[in-house]
Amino acid sequence: MVLPVKLSSGDDTQIAHTLDITRGGARLGGLRTHLQSGETVLLQRGSKKARFRIVWIRELGHNEIQAGIVCLEPQNNLFDFQQLG
Repeated sequence: MVLPVKLSSGDDTQIAHTLDITRGGARLGGLRTHLQSGETVLLQRGSKKARFRIVWIRELGHNEIQAGIVCLEPQNNLFDFQQLG
């Protein structure tokens, strides 16, 4: 399911989107800034926020990056599966 998210890492904030979502994490696409495996980032969707750890990075082309992330704050329920259907 593709959902827009705001990703903050250090002083950088960018808009990205989900490609796959699970209860424990997601695969993000549309990333433009280089991230590092093991790095902690903040994702925001609407008014909900949660911290995630970057598990893997894949560079598909110049300035086109995907990342696998795992949620560090599952209690914040950033992707509400009941509402997503």
